[in-house]
Amino acid sequence: EFERLKGLAGTWKGTSAEDDGTKFDANVEYQVTSNGSAVVEKLFTGTPHEMISVYHDKKGKASMTHYCAIGNQPEMDLISSNGKEMKFDFSPLNSIDPAKEDHMHSLKLSFDGNDKLVQNWKYYKGGTEVGGTTITLTRAS
Repeated sequence: EFERLKGLAGTWKGTSAEDDGTKFDANVEYQVTSNGSAVVEKLFTGTPHEMISVYHDKKGKASMTHYCAIGNQPEMDLISSNGKEMKFDFSPLNSIDPAKEDHMHSLKLSFDGNDKLVQNWKYYKGGTEVGGTTITLTRAS
């Protein structure tokens, strides 16, 4: 799975759609770094809403930390994967109390070949899912 994440390296463009119907342009960059041991994802590059996620291999499974615009850093672990999608969910090792702190709780990456990617993020408030974001991307370079 981590090798698949490395293959995302490059620039991606598309749209972001909130569950409330709000849509806007999305630019995402992926960079393999740290001698191939991490993949940095920069969401909404060049905007005030820019965020970073760092993916890495944790004991043979992909894991990630999302440095969110709301000011916290939820960790998510890969819970399932097949050739078309990878699902990450809130890690039990988080420093965030999911019942008390708003946070991004899960992420599903859906692949359509090597040049199309859909991200489905789920947002939690008070321990309950309250919304999400779908980012639909095509490789630009």
